[in-house]
Amino acid sequence: METVTNDSWISIPNLYDLAYRAHSNISFSPEKRAYKIVANYEGQLNDDLKNIPETERERYIEGYVKRLSSWLSAKSNCLSSMIAGPSNFPVRRAERANRTEENRYNDFSEWRDKALRIIARREEDAKPEEQKNAERWAHIKGRLESSMRTIVEIDNGINTFSARPLFVSSIAGTIKTLAKNADAEMVQRSLNLIKEWNGKYPKPIITEKNSIWKLLDECEINREKEADRQTTESSEYEINGVKVVKNFQAERIQLFFDGKPAPDVIYSLKHNAFKWSPSNMCWQRQLTQNAINATNGLLKSLA
Repeated sequence: METVTNDSWISIPNLYDLAYRAHSNISFSPEKRAYKIVANYEGQLNDDLKNIPETERERYIEGYVKRLSSWLSAKSNCLSSMIAGPSNFPVRRAERANRTEENRYNDFSEWRDKALRIIARREEDAKPEEQKNAERWAHIKGRLESSMRTIVEIDNGINTFSARPLFVSSIAGTIKTLAKNADAEMVQRSLNLIKEWNGKYPKPIITEKNSIWKLLDECEINREKEADRQTTESSEYEINGVKVVKNFQAERIQLFFDGKPAPDVIYSLKHNAFKWSPSNMCWQRQLTQNAINATNGLLKSLA
Protein backbone atom coordinates (compact mmCIF):
# COMPACT_ATOMS: atom_id res chain seq x y z
CA MET A 1 0.00 0.00 0.00
CA GLU A 2 1.33 3.44 -0.91
CA THR A 3 1.89 5.66 2.10
CA VAL A 4 1.65 9.40 2.54
CA THR A 5 5.05 11.05 2.93
CA ASN A 6 6.06 14.58 3.81
CA ASP A 7 6.25 15.33 0.07
CA SER A 8 2.57 14.47 -0.34
CA TRP A 9 1.23 16.23 2.75
CA ILE A 10 -2.46 17.07 2.39
CA SER A 11 -3.40 20.60 3.46
CA ILE A 12 -7.06 21.32 4.14
CA PRO A 13 -8.28 24.37 2.17
CA ASN A 14 -9.41 27.37 4.26
CA LEU A 15 -8.94 25.43 7.49
CA TYR A 16 -7.18 28.30 9.26
CA ASP A 17 -9.96 30.76 8.34
CA LEU A 18 -12.66 28.34 9.48
CA ALA A 19 -10.83 27.65 12.73
CA TYR A 20 -10.24 31.37 13.37
CA ARG A 21 -13.93 32.19 12.92
CA ALA A 22 -14.87 29.20 15.06
CA HIS A 23 -12.95 30.65 18.01
CA SER A 24 -13.42 34.37 17.43
CA ASN A 25 -16.36 34.58 19.84
CA ILE A 26 -15.14 32.10 22.44
CA SER A 27 -11.40 32.71 22.80
CA PHE A 28 -9.12 35.63 23.60
CA SER A 29 -6.52 34.04 21.26
CA PRO A 30 -8.39 32.79 18.17
CA GLU A 31 -5.14 32.87 16.19
CA LYS A 32 -3.43 30.38 18.50
CA ARG A 33 -6.50 28.16 18.60
CA ALA A 34 -6.73 28.26 14.82
CA TYR A 35 -3.09 27.25 14.36
CA LYS A 36 -3.63 24.39 16.82
CA ILE A 37 -6.70 23.20 14.91
CA VAL A 38 -4.74 23.24 11.63
CA ALA A 39 -1.87 21.26 13.17
CA ASN A 40 -4.11 18.74 14.91
CA TYR A 41 -6.59 17.98 12.13
CA GLU A 42 -4.25 18.13 9.15
CA GLY A 43 -2.00 15.81 11.16
CA GLN A 44 -4.91 13.48 11.91
CA LEU A 45 -6.02 13.40 8.27
CA ASN A 46 -2.53 12.64 7.00
CA ASP A 47 -2.06 9.93 9.64
CA ASP A 48 -5.35 8.36 8.53
CA LEU A 49 -4.27 8.43 4.89
CA LYS A 50 -1.16 6.38 5.68
CA ASN A 51 -3.41 3.35 6.19
CA ILE A 52 -5.87 4.05 3.38
CA PRO A 53 -5.32 2.67 -0.15
CA GLU A 54 -4.91 5.13 -2.99
CA THR A 55 -8.30 4.25 -4.47
CA GLU A 56 -10.08 5.22 -1.24
CA ARG A 57 -8.22 8.44 -0.40
CA GLU A 58 -10.06 11.01 -2.52
CA ARG A 59 -13.45 9.99 -1.16
CA TYR A 60 -12.13 9.88 2.40
CA ILE A 61 -10.55 13.35 2.13
CA GLU A 62 -13.81 14.74 0.73
CA GLY A 63 -15.86 13.27 3.56
CA TYR A 64 -13.36 14.32 6.22
CA VAL A 65 -13.12 17.95 5.03
CA LYS A 66 -16.89 18.24 4.58
CA ARG A 67 -17.72 17.14 8.13
CA LEU A 68 -14.81 18.95 9.77
CA SER A 69 -15.86 22.17 8.01
CA SER A 70 -19.47 21.64 9.09
CA TRP A 71 -18.37 21.31 12.72
CA LEU A 72 -16.17 24.43 12.61
CA SER A 73 -18.92 26.41 10.87
CA ALA A 74 -21.33 25.45 13.66
CA LYS A 75 -18.70 26.36 16.24
CA SER A 76 -18.42 29.85 14.76
CA ASN A 77 -21.98 30.52 16.02
CA CYS A 78 -21.01 29.75 19.61
CA LEU A 79 -20.66 32.60 22.08
CA SER A 80 -18.84 33.11 25.35
CA SER A 81 -19.97 35.69 27.90
CA MET A 82 -16.30 36.25 28.70
CA ILE A 83 -15.77 37.49 25.13
CA ALA A 84 -19.16 38.99 24.24
CA GLY A 85 -19.71 40.45 27.70
CA PRO A 86 -22.41 39.51 30.23
CA SER A 87 -24.70 42.42 29.37
CA ASN A 88 -27.74 41.22 27.40
CA PHE A 89 -25.98 37.95 26.69
CA PRO A 90 -28.30 35.73 24.54
CA VAL A 91 -28.31 32.67 26.78
CA ARG A 92 -30.86 30.59 24.83
CA ARG A 93 -29.24 31.36 21.51
CA ALA A 94 -25.86 30.37 22.92
CA GLU A 95 -27.27 27.10 24.30
CA ARG A 96 -28.80 26.21 20.92
CA ALA A 97 -25.53 27.00 19.19
CA ASN A 98 -23.60 24.85 21.66
CA ARG A 99 -25.96 21.91 21.08
CA THR A 100 -25.64 22.25 17.32
CA GLU A 101 -21.85 22.46 17.57
CA GLU A 102 -21.74 19.34 19.75
CA ASN A 103 -23.96 17.44 17.31
CA ARG A 104 -21.77 18.45 14.34
CA TYR A 105 -18.64 17.34 16.16
CA ASN A 106 -20.24 13.99 17.04
CA ASP A 107 -21.28 13.58 13.39
CA PHE A 108 -17.68 14.18 12.30
CA SER A 109 -16.17 11.87 14.91
CA GLU A 110 -18.65 9.04 14.32
CA TRP A 111 -18.29 9.31 10.53
CA ARG A 112 -14.49 9.07 10.81
CA ASP A 113 -14.60 6.01 13.07
CA LYS A 114 -17.11 4.26 10.82
CA ALA A 115 -15.30 5.15 7.59
CA LEU A 116 -11.97 3.85 8.88
CA ARG A 117 -13.60 0.59 10.05
CA ILE A 118 -15.28 0.05 6.68
CA ILE A 119 -12.07 0.74 4.75
CA ALA A 120 -10.09 -1.58 7.02
CA ARG A 121 -12.70 -4.32 6.59
CA ARG A 122 -12.64 -3.96 2.80
CA GLU A 123 -8.86 -4.18 2.86
CA GLU A 124 -9.01 -7.30 5.02
CA ASP A 125 -11.65 -8.93 2.81
CA ALA A 126 -9.55 -8.26 -0.29
CA LYS A 127 -6.52 -10.12 1.06
CA PRO A 128 -5.82 -13.64 -0.29
CA GLU A 129 -6.89 -16.38 2.09
CA GLU A 130 -3.29 -17.53 2.44
CA GLN A 131 -2.23 -14.07 3.61
CA LYS A 132 -5.13 -13.86 6.08
CA ASN A 133 -4.15 -17.21 7.58
CA ALA A 134 -0.49 -16.21 7.80
CA GLU A 135 -1.36 -12.98 9.59
CA ARG A 136 -3.79 -14.73 11.94
CA TRP A 137 -1.18 -17.34 12.83
CA ALA A 138 1.46 -14.67 13.42
CA HIS A 139 -0.90 -12.95 15.86
CA ILE A 140 -1.83 -16.18 17.67
CA LYS A 141 1.78 -17.37 17.77
CA GLY A 142 2.88 -14.05 19.24
CA ARG A 143 0.35 -14.33 22.06
CA LEU A 144 1.25 -17.94 22.83
CA GLU A 145 5.00 -17.35 22.79
CA SER A 146 4.68 -14.31 25.03
CA SER A 147 2.96 -16.44 27.69
CA MET A 148 5.40 -19.32 27.17
CA ARG A 149 8.43 -17.05 27.61
CA THR A 150 6.99 -15.88 30.91
CA ILE A 151 6.46 -19.49 32.02
CA VAL A 152 10.10 -20.30 31.20
CA GLU A 153 11.23 -17.27 33.22
CA ILE A 154 9.10 -18.44 36.16
CA ASP A 155 10.51 -21.97 35.94
CA ASN A 156 14.08 -20.62 35.90
CA GLY A 157 13.50 -18.31 38.86
CA ILE A 158 13.96 -15.16 36.77
CA ASN A 159 10.36 -14.10 37.24
CA THR A 160 9.35 -14.48 40.89
CA PHE A 161 6.27 -12.26 40.93
CA SER A 162 4.02 -13.93 38.31
CA ALA A 163 1.77 -16.95 38.81
CA ARG A 164 2.52 -19.83 36.40
CA PRO A 165 -1.06 -21.23 36.38
CA LEU A 166 -2.41 -17.93 35.06
CA PHE A 167 -0.19 -18.10 31.98
CA VAL A 168 -0.98 -21.78 31.41
CA SER A 169 -4.67 -20.86 31.65
CA SER A 170 -4.17 -18.03 29.15
CA ILE A 171 -2.58 -20.40 26.62
CA ALA A 172 -5.29 -22.99 27.12
CA GLY A 173 -8.01 -20.35 26.82
CA THR A 174 -6.66 -19.14 23.48
CA ILE A 175 -6.64 -22.65 22.02
CA LYS A 176 -10.06 -23.51 23.47
CA THR A 177 -11.51 -20.46 21.72
CA LEU A 178 -10.01 -21.65 18.43
CA ALA A 179 -11.51 -25.10 18.99
CA LYS A 180 -14.90 -23.59 19.82
CA ASN A 181 -14.75 -21.83 16.45
CA ALA A 182 -13.83 -25.15 14.76
CA ASP A 183 -10.51 -23.68 13.60
CA ALA A 184 -8.66 -26.97 13.34
CA GLU A 185 -5.67 -25.57 11.44
CA MET A 186 -4.88 -22.98 14.13
CA VAL A 187 -5.47 -25.48 16.92
CA GLN A 188 -3.04 -27.92 15.30
CA ARG A 189 -0.42 -25.21 14.78
CA SER A 190 -0.80 -24.07 18.39
CA LEU A 191 -0.39 -27.59 19.77
CA ASN A 192 2.65 -28.19 17.55
CA LEU A 193 4.19 -24.96 18.83
CA ILE A 194 3.71 -26.01 22.44
CA LYS A 195 5.24 -29.43 21.70
CA GLU A 196 8.21 -27.64 20.14
CA TRP A 197 8.69 -25.51 23.26
CA ASN A 198 8.17 -28.52 25.54
CA GLY A 199 11.11 -30.17 23.84
CA LYS A 200 13.43 -27.27 24.59
CA TYR A 201 13.20 -27.22 28.38
CA PRO A 202 13.44 -29.75 31.24
CA LYS A 203 10.00 -28.80 32.55
CA PRO A 204 7.24 -28.84 29.91
CA ILE A 205 5.32 -25.64 29.30
CA ILE A 206 2.08 -27.61 29.46
CA THR A 207 2.00 -31.27 30.51
CA GLU A 208 0.42 -34.06 28.49
CA LYS A 209 -2.35 -34.35 31.10
CA ASN A 210 -3.78 -30.96 30.13
CA SER A 211 -7.13 -31.05 28.31
CA ILE A 212 -5.82 -28.93 25.41
CA TRP A 213 -4.40 -32.05 23.75
CA LYS A 214 -7.97 -33.28 23.16
CA LEU A 215 -9.13 -30.07 21.51
CA LEU A 216 -8.63 -31.33 17.96
CA ASP A 217 -11.42 -33.83 18.60
CA GLU A 218 -13.58 -31.02 19.95
CA CYS A 219 -12.81 -29.05 16.79
CA GLU A 220 -14.32 -31.78 14.65
CA ILE A 221 -17.43 -31.94 16.84
CA ASN A 222 -17.88 -28.17 16.62
CA ARG A 223 -17.31 -28.25 12.86
CA GLU A 224 -20.13 -30.79 12.50
CA LYS A 225 -22.39 -28.67 14.72
CA GLU A 226 -21.63 -25.61 12.58
CA ALA A 227 -22.42 -27.55 9.41
CA ASP A 228 -25.74 -28.68 10.91
CA ARG A 229 -26.55 -25.12 11.93
CA GLN A 230 -25.83 -23.75 8.46
CA THR A 231 -28.12 -26.30 6.83
CA THR A 232 -30.98 -25.82 9.32
CA GLU A 233 -33.68 -23.72 7.71
CA SER A 234 -35.00 -20.67 9.49
CA SER A 235 -38.43 -20.97 11.06
CA GLU A 236 -40.95 -18.26 11.77
CA TYR A 237 -44.17 -17.67 13.64
CA GLU A 238 -46.30 -14.72 14.70
CA ILE A 239 -47.31 -13.36 18.11
CA ASN A 240 -49.74 -10.42 18.35
CA GLY A 241 -48.92 -9.20 14.86
CA VAL A 242 -45.14 -9.43 15.25
CA LYS A 243 -43.26 -11.86 13.01
CA VAL A 244 -40.68 -13.91 14.90
CA VAL A 245 -37.88 -15.53 12.89
CA LYS A 246 -35.45 -18.10 14.28
CA ASN A 247 -32.51 -17.43 11.96
CA PHE A 248 -30.19 -20.39 12.56
CA GLN A 249 -27.65 -19.27 9.96
CA ALA A 250 -27.12 -15.92 11.68
CA GLU A 251 -27.69 -17.41 15.15
CA ARG A 252 -30.26 -14.67 15.85
CA ILE A 253 -33.87 -14.49 16.85
CA GLN A 254 -35.39 -11.63 14.88
CA LEU A 255 -38.56 -9.60 15.50
CA PHE A 256 -40.24 -7.83 12.58
CA PHE A 257 -42.79 -5.18 13.59
CA ASP A 258 -45.33 -3.54 11.28
CA GLY A 259 -43.91 -0.05 11.67
CA LYS A 260 -41.93 1.47 14.52
CA PRO A 261 -42.83 0.01 17.95
CA ALA A 262 -44.17 2.28 20.69
CA PRO A 263 -41.56 3.83 23.02
CA ASP A 264 -42.50 1.48 25.89
CA VAL A 265 -42.09 -1.53 23.58
CA ILE A 266 -38.68 -0.28 22.43
CA TYR A 267 -37.69 0.10 26.08
CA SER A 268 -38.75 -3.51 26.77
CA LEU A 269 -36.87 -4.75 23.71
CA LYS A 270 -33.66 -3.06 24.84
CA HIS A 271 -34.23 -4.25 28.41
CA ASN A 272 -34.40 -7.81 27.03
CA ALA A 273 -31.07 -7.42 25.14
CA PHE A 274 -32.61 -6.87 21.70
CA LYS A 275 -30.81 -4.48 19.36
CA TRP A 276 -32.03 -2.78 16.21
CA SER A 277 -30.41 -4.15 13.04
CA PRO A 278 -30.59 -1.52 10.24
CA SER A 279 -29.35 -4.04 7.66
CA ASN A 280 -32.06 -6.59 8.52
CA MET A 281 -34.72 -4.00 9.49
CA CYS A 282 -35.60 -5.90 12.63
CA TRP A 283 -34.91 -6.20 16.36
CA GLN A 284 -32.67 -9.16 17.16
CA ARG A 285 -30.51 -10.91 19.74
CA GLN A 286 -28.49 -14.11 19.88
CA LEU A 287 -30.58 -17.21 19.36
CA THR A 288 -30.73 -19.08 22.68
CA GLN A 289 -33.47 -20.74 24.67
CA ASN A 290 -33.47 -17.76 27.04
CA ALA A 291 -33.95 -15.48 24.04
CA ILE A 292 -36.90 -17.55 22.83
CA ASN A 293 -38.50 -17.46 26.28
CA ALA A 294 -37.92 -13.70 26.56
CA THR A 295 -39.41 -13.15 23.10
CA ASN A 296 -42.57 -15.12 23.82
CA GLY A 297 -43.07 -13.41 27.18
CA LEU A 298 -42.44 -9.94 25.76
CA LEU A 299 -44.74 -10.28 22.76
CA LYS A 300 -47.56 -11.97 24.67
CA SER A 301 -47.56 -9.01 27.08
CA LEU A 302 -48.51 -6.76 24.14
CA ALA A 303 -51.96 -8.30 23.91
